[in-house]
Amino acid sequence: MLVLSLNAFAGPGHWVLSSTSASDSTALDSLLLEIGRAPEKVSYSGIQERITRHRGKTITLKWKIYHWAPDRSVIQFLEPQDLQNSILVVQGEKVKFRGDNHLAKIFSYHGTRHLLQNGRIFKEIKLLKKNYSIVLSGGEEYLNRAAIKLSVQPKISYRPSLLAFIDENSHLLLKTRRLPASGPDSLAEVSQFVKIEIGQPDSSIFHTSWGKTEYLKRKERKIQKFNDLNSLLNTYKKPILIPNHLPAGFSLLRIQSIKR
Repeated sequence: MLVLSLNAFAGPGHWVLSSTSASDSTALDSLLLEIGRAPEKVSYSGIQERITRHRGKTITLKWKIYHWAPDRSVIQFLEPQDLQNSILVVQGEKVKFRGDNHLAKIFSYHGTRHLLQNGRIFKEIKLLKKNYSIVLSGGEEYLNRAAIKLSVQPKISYRPSLLAFIDENSHLLLKTRRLPASGPDSLAEVSQFVKIEIGQPDSSIFHTSWGKTEYLKRKERKIQKFNDLNSLLNTYKKPILIPNHLPAGFSLLRIQSIKR
């Protein structure tokens, strides 16, 4: 198992891996890859919450989640009170829902990936390491579970930072804390488990929830992909706005034209 080899490499107790150290680079990449893949491999259940701020107010969302790897989930909303009868069911690309109309619109337009702790940010390892300094440290604990603390700090000013706790055995994200580039800690956005149990939930929960929800229609977007600006300009004849410079630290990967 990867974490055991890291512990053996760094010695017992508290260990540290840094993206700035060439000797740590391969082990760090492997661990980040495992974090990104964890939800596809690990089944679990628990209670999650998200704390954020909107228009000067603190907003707390709380839900119960059941997840069957690789791609089935049931989410039952607990807080705020007016969302308590809302249920979201996901099976791969299929999404079903029952409950609050405002939530239904959000999921129709934006999908469900922002709600699930899916480790998506860690899948773009090359881009992440290019723009951020990453430090992983062992010997931590979260919810009475052995955990790895991950600190992601921007190499360039005016970008947010991230602090995360990862379950040492399953590599699931247990908590993330995203801090804006400027502003007090009170503006941090927190997503975290307040309770978690690793293992296969009762499958009847999924089948019952699937039966009492309705398919949610996604607002389809037409996407065209271009590898460079010349391809875009030769194909796309309407006026377009092109920035003179990409943000520091970024290079052009692809161009997408998106229409709703």
